[in-house]
Amino acid sequence: MQIKFTLRFFDYAYFNFVHSFKLLVLQGFFVILSASISLDMLSISGSVGGIAIVTTLAIACLVYLALWLAQLILGVILLLGENKTLLTACTIEVLDDALLEETKFNKNFAYWSGIVKVVSCPGFIAIYVTQHNAYIIPNRAFASPVQKADFLKQVREKVRAARES
Repeated sequence: MQIKFTLRFFDYAYFNFVHSFKLLVLQGFFVILSASISLDMLSISGSVGGIAIVTTLAIACLVYLALWLAQLILGVILLLGENKTLLTACTIEVLDDALLEETKFNKNFAYWSGIVKVVSCPGFIAIYVTQHNAYIIPNRAFASPVQKADFLKQVREKVRAARES
């Protein structure tokens, strides 16, 4: 099966948005840092009681959101930059021994045994070839939900078969 599409800025930004929640170590760091800042502010103010706790929790939430948003914005800006090779027309093809990803700039074969994971999210499919590198296939690349499901099934079966052999 062959899928052709053009990866757009929104596709990439949305993938980063979803992917950032899957980075548990980073999210844990954000939570710990947010809690530390908030608890420091609480100890500096010397306040005790329900309002102080609510305020501290609100500050922790705001700090967490600010860190998360900064990470998302910087990630998208820094990774895109002038990278015209990312936002371009792309062909993904399921072959017997590999997944072929081709643009006018490159041609990559990811052998099934090397695929880390295949994730279906609302809006896209991500085929991870390393822990943090994935082929992003937006839903609009598929003619129908049935075609998307067939593609997903083929890819997952190829990955499973490669792991079993």
